[in-house]
Amino acid sequence: MSQFNRTPLKQMKRWIFFFTFLGVLALASAISGISQFRAELGRGTSISMHPNLLSRAFAAGEGIVLLVIAWAIYRRKAWIWRSLFYFFGVAWLYSVIAIYFQMAQQYPAQPQSQTLIFAGVVGLLIALVGGYWGYQWYKQKAYFFPDDDGG
Repeated sequence: MSQFNRTPLKQMKRWIFFFTFLGVLALASAISGISQFRAELGRGTSISMHPNLLSRAFAAGEGIVLLVIAWAIYRRKAWIWRSLFYFFGVAWLYSVIAIYFQMAQQYPAQPQSQTLIFAGVVGLLIALVGGYWGYQWYKQKAYFFPDDDGG
């Protein structure tokens, strides 16, 4: 394995921090009941609460999953490297579907074709960003498979 392909723990700390931070935020949201906090200039702050116990349970589950991901990255579990590619794909699909339904609900007078086009354009933009992060994640393969020669 070449020196270029080695990914030390130091370089993976940003991924571990990212997933740990989001996991702790999700758990804090589930415990406190706060689902959203917004601050706008001239309008003050707005705090939204989880509407029901199921929503809080979902936030707690999300937090636990994110913390497990952070732990698996730290422990160099090979399954997490593979699994996050599926996660990127599912997150992209969820985003496109959510955007479509959100737009259809907010603007019911718009023709369905315009809503589909908008969701498709946003989906393409999300795919470009996701492709970049997928490539960044692919470059971390050496961290999880140190004995692999990259081929």
